[in-house]
Amino acid sequence: MIASRRLPTDRRRARGAMGRHWMSGFAMVLLLSGTPAVLHGASNLGSAAPGRRGECPGGRISSIFIDNHSVFDLADTQRDQRFDWALRLANRLHIPTREQVIRRELVFEEGGCYDPELLRESERVLRTSDFIATVDIFGVRQPDGSYHVIVDTRDEWSTRVEVQTGPNTGLQPTGISLRETNLLGTAQQASVFYLRSREERVYGASYLNPQLFGTRWQVGAAAGKTPIGSLLRETVEYPFVGETGRRAARHHIEHHERFFRYLAMQDGSLVEVLVPERRRSFDLGGAIRFGERGRLTSLGALLAGEWVSYPAPPRLADPRGETAAPDSLFDPILEHLDSVADVRAMVLVGQRNVYYVTRRALDTVNGTEDVRLGMEVEMGFGRSIIGLSSQDDLLLDLAVFGAGQIGDGLLVGTRALLEGKRDHHSPADKPEWRDVLAQLNVWTYWQPSAGSRHTLVGAVAASGGWSARVPFQLTLGSASGLRGRPFHLSTAAQRVVGSLEARSYLGGPLSHVFDLGSVAFVDVGRSWAGDAPFGVDSPVHANVGVGLRAAFPPGSRSTFRFDVAAPLGSGFRASELVVSLGLGQAIGRAAREDPELRRSSPRGRSTSMFSVRSDREY
Repeated sequence: MIASRRLPTDRRRARGAMGRHWMSGFAMVLLLSGTPAVLHGASNLGSAAPGRRGECPGGRISSIFIDNHSVFDLADTQRDQRFDWALRLANRLHIPTREQVIRRELVFEEGGCYDPELLRESERVLRTSDFIATVDIFGVRQPDGSYHVIVDTRDEWSTRVEVQTGPNTGLQPTGISLRETNLLGTAQQASVFYLRSREERVYGASYLNPQLFGTRWQVGAAAGKTPIGSLLRETVEYPFVGETGRRAARHHIEHHERFFRYLAMQDGSLVEVLVPERRRSFDLGGAIRFGERGRLTSLGALLAGEWVSYPAPPRLADPRGETAAPDSLFDPILEHLDSVADVRAMVLVGQRNVYYVTRRALDTVNGTEDVRLGMEVEMGFGRSIIGLSSQDDLLLDLAVFGAGQIGDGLLVGTRALLEGKRDHHSPADKPEWRDVLAQLNVWTYWQPSAGSRHTLVGAVAASGGWSARVPFQLTLGSASGLRGRPFHLSTAAQRVVGSLEARSYLGGPLSHVFDLGSVAFVDVGRSWAGDAPFGVDSPVHANVGVGLRAAFPPGSRSTFRFDVAAPLGSGFRASELVVSLGLGQAIGRAAREDPELRRSSPRGRSTSMFSVRSDREY
């Protein structure tokens, strides 16, 4: 809650707070910056601090005090003190976030007008970061009518080892990563990762600096080794920040060589078909927003290119080479493959009418969350450039978001994504629209009361593809489908899954060390063959499951899940249990993009690609 209130009664704490007052990408930044003075101007591409000029009826901000705390709060005398030695050790090992890092994330500044909405906006921006666990910002009115603003934060534990397991792998890891999300207290991120499946081994490293040279410019890079080549990615961007940012820019380059995996049945047995694929892409563009906070119109332009090729023919995933496959097995895939070479200029438009409410323990175990409500529509469209493209087509990308609150305890929302290409010279016997991919998510959350430990979540997720000329296949049993079914269940082109989850916060004697919660869920879904290779129409399938949810430290918005699920309708067998371990939520607001859909297409080209940072879900 943000309001004018007294200073903390802990005088020592209050006085302490006041006393602590890749080369193309880099070339682009240097070109834009030129000199330190110009770079400082670039860092203020967002709207200037309101009230910097003119009158401030509510008073000005005379001072900003950053009061940042380490990971664990040892001031609570009611806690179980048996493990204090471990918590003190953790606090000593943790390098606290530097004051200037937090100060740069604020959307107000000293000398500007005091506006409670800007304080709330700064809270939302800080809560989207990976290095802050909790934040509270409030103002203290001074005798002269000005305000001292206190920014009270607590750090996240920034060093994480994340282990992933896949469906039907039991507890055998399918991936592991080591991440540092607040390197030396600077908010920079570095990670190393290793992913594996039956015949794939992918490993590499990534880096992100969200405050390049002390500005809001961000630079990120990743490099890795794949079974058939390499992964290289580089991004330089200046994002929209909350509702106050007015200008954004972005530059992105990616090179990715990988296997696209199809699942198929051969002589009654499941086989995996690997299609070597090479994708290269770039985009360069910018966008502006105008209007008042909560009612913003966006306009942007983007030059984008994409090249997709297949350096080798499909083959079976058979490490020992013991399984032979007839050429006819690959025919359904080859019929749908087409090399892509597209360069297009795109226009991006959007309308954003949103507001936020604060809730606790929706997707987090017991953390504070900013829930976006209202309506947002985004569209990107652009024709391929003749002479630089293999096809003459028009790309359309559409995103629609809507959410609202019914009474005090019920939240409902939906998000729809649609993209496709209209071929201006398609043969009469071929569809005019191709590479059509769509996703629809509908969700609802209900809590009996504001302080309730229980949350009921319902969701419907639909995904599909039509006339795809790039590798594409969905499965009904997967992390984004039925969580209690094997991953190879019912390969298809379209899928619909409905889910219901009962989440509870358990608390416990160690609640000052970590948050612990339980979950019980049921999934029901079916799929349709469509025109995807090896697609089949499935009957309705269902599963049930239970799990544990944990967050470290308390109040963290990063949620670890351990789930055990089993199918319904065929009699129970222990061998059918599906055990999964991962980070985040599979349904609800956090389920932003279907991973099986996104592997066939880059992220949608709309104004959302300019990173409205306060829209992060958990």
